[in-house]
Amino acid sequence: MQDDAEHLAHLSAARYLAGPDTALNARLFLWHALGLNQYFVGDGWSTDPLTMERVEEYLTGNVPLATVAEHRLIDLHVVA
Repeated sequence: MQDDAEHLAHLSAARYLAGPDTALNARLFLWHALGLNQYFVGDGWSTDPLTMERVEEYLTGNVPLATVAEHRLIDLHVVA
C-alpha cells in the first residue's frame, strides 16, 4: 500500500488537500511524503522500539552536503 501511488490510502499532496481533514489522512500524508513511520509521534522525540530510548528528532529538507558547514564524513564498512 505505502509504495503503490494508485492505492486509495496513498496520499500525495494533491490527494491530501482534496480529502477530508482527519488525523488519519494527516498521518498517511506524513508517511508517504516524508517517510514518517509508526514510531513518529510528532512530539520532537523518537523512541527506539527495542530499547525504548528516546532521542531528539528533527525534520529538515534535503540539501547538498557541501552546503552543510563543518560536516564530517565517516566511512562505514557494512558486512552482510
